[in-house]
Amino acid sequence: MVNSFETAKEKLTAYLTETKKSKTIARYNVLKAVYEQKSCFTAEELYQQINANSKDRVCFATVYNTLLILQDCKLIVKYRLDNAVSQYYEVALETEYHHFIVCSECGAMRKFIDVRLQNTIRSKMFKGFKAQKHTLTIYGLCTACSRKKKKKG
Repeated sequence: MVNSFETAKEKLTAYLTETKKSKTIARYNVLKAVYEQKSCFTAEELYQQINANSKDRVCFATVYNTLLILQDCKLIVKYRLDNAVSQYYEVALETEYHHFIVCSECGAMRKFIDVRLQNTIRSKMFKGFKAQKHTLTIYGLCTACSRKKKKKG
């Protein structure tokens, strides 16, 4: 639950020291790219972005393995949405809830915030269970896929 790149860098350094893992430039480049993301991303998207914008090329294995490390030290969270082959990642902020809309046709995904919805779910009591966080995914058709469907039909 780190909000700034510098704090995340310090946390990653401490984790790498504690676990006796190498502090490589590539790992810090992956961390920097993660903190530049504006929304959820896949490992493949991150890999492409890093290699398109950096003179220091990074292999996909390094990106994927660094994402695992970032998960271990709680700097990112991973989602696998229903029907999705890809796993999505996001910077782990103070937010304890996540809401997504996903196009069933093309797979486009967008995060949204609805405080009323969050409060409703939070106020729900589950017998013998204390909810700590939640994820809600709504599936439907995006505007582009809706238009395509109308043209075909």
